[in-house]
Amino acid sequence: MVDMSVKIGSVTLKNPIMPASGCFSTDLAQVIDLNRLGALVAKTVSREFRAGNPPPRVSEVEGGMINSIGLPTKGIDYFLNHQVPEYKRFSPPLVGSISATTIEDFEAMA
Repeated sequence: MVDMSVKIGSVTLKNPIMPASGCFSTDLAQVIDLNRLGALVAKTVSREFRAGNPPPRVSEVEGGMINSIGLPTKGIDYFLNHQVPEYKRFSPPLVGSISATTIEDFEAMA
């Protein structure tokens, strides 16, 4: 069997396959084995609740689409208390994705 492991900093992943932030949730475990991924990537979270942009959020254009979701999130506390425990069911490491508008908010979440 081919060794596809990769090292990112001090973390070794069994393979380089990981979803983009916001594209997967633990709900997909019903249809695919999330343990086959090299890492799981959480949806982007901010320090506080953010509703995101009002609809319409997606528009079809010639050759593709424009997406302006606005990063809706329930905030870092909700993420840590409710979503992280769901990810712990799986063996791949969890990669966080954070969004902030100030250095202080980035520091508080890191």
